[in-house]
Amino acid sequence: MPGKRQVHEKVVRAPLSKVWKAWTTPEGIRGFLAPEATIQMMRGGSYEIIFDPDAPEGSRGTEGCRVLSYLPRQMLSFEWRAPAGFSKLRERKMRIVLKVEPAKGGGVNVRLIHSGWGSGEAWERLYQHYMDTWPSVLDRLEASLLKAAKP
Repeated sequence: MPGKRQVHEKVVRAPLSKVWKAWTTPEGIRGFLAPEATIQMMRGGSYEIIFDPDAPEGSRGTEGCRVLSYLPRQMLSFEWRAPAGFSKLRERKMRIVLKVEPAKGGGVNVRLIHSGWGSGEAWERLYQHYMDTWPSVLDRLEASLLKAAKP
């Protein structure tokens, strides 16, 4: 699957500043994705999302991943690791590119591009895992931002 990528897109009904903050701060990540995160918004800074803080070190989340590049309130790229259930694939870091821009008619168009896939049966299962997972992550992002906006 080298060269293969996934593209997931959703218009999120929230201000651009809130969508950007959700992906670029530990508080934002805790709001919709995981209970812990270490994010240093600089090239080469940590982008570690901890899905299971009680798991053994090295299988808690995206440990060791980094911010690759960013344009404030436009684009963020970062390294990504397979979940612990795909332990044999965790050594190879993949890449996420997240693009955000105002959507026609309001809200924010969020485009998530996932690349860096290997080949073989396990990689095919991981590919399908993320085909199922990323749309629900984008739905949770929107739900958390709508909930936070209510008085």
